[in-house]
Amino acid sequence: MKLALKNIKIAKHLSEETTAFTASLYVDGKRVGDVRNGGTGGCNMYSLRPFSLEGELDDLAQAKNGDRWLGLDHEVNSLLDLHDYRKAAKQNATKGYTYTVIARQGKDQFGWEKEYIIGYRDEAAFNAAVDSGELDKYDEIAAVDEMDSFVTL
Repeated sequence: MKLALKNIKIAKHLSEETTAFTASLYVDGKRVGDVRNGGTGGCNMYSLRPFSLEGELDDLAQAKNGDRWLGLDHEVNSLLDLHDYRKAAKQNATKGYTYTVIARQGKDQFGWEKEYIIGYRDEAAFNAAVDSGELDKYDEIAAVDEMDSFVTL
């Protein structure tokens, strides 16, 4: 099953502990409902058709991640992060950076402690940074353009 978000609307001004947003949730290309979060630290809220689909998707996500705490909310939040990365890549492109990467440090069971969005003029400039050891301090590097716009359960 492939999960995707569309019609994403993020309300940064309402985001306190979590990201406040609304979005349409798609499974295998078919819209199955909506998801939202008020931004005050609670879980995401789902309005799915059929209603039982939320439990099924949550079970699949937990099985995929091997952890009962990393269910559907974790996957949806990963898609929201990807939305932010793509937005940052577009902003970088307006500055002449055509190659954007996400550099991450300090992974624990809840995710990455720090994430950095870094722009390069082109892939050759990125490769030069890798060759020089400039990026060795990061635990993981991911190119935004190479990230899927969905998660597979």
